[in-house]
Amino acid sequence: METGEELSTQPIQIQKAYRESMQEYLKKIKTGCTNYGFDYNLIHSYQPFDGAIMNFFKKRARLV
Repeated sequence: METGEELSTQPIQIQKAYRESMQEYLKKIKTGCTNYGFDYNLIHSYQPFDGAIMNFFKKRARLV
């Protein structure tokens, strides 16, 4: 929960821990999707949506 408390830091100080935490989180999501038979497609915010969705459709078409 947010308390309104502020914490001052430098990005370089938390960069490694943040990246490790994100990688672990994404790994859990991908594993969960795989375990339930769901498709998993990581899309980066810099990637145009139309390209990402076209890659998804191409992948699905190969599975049919």
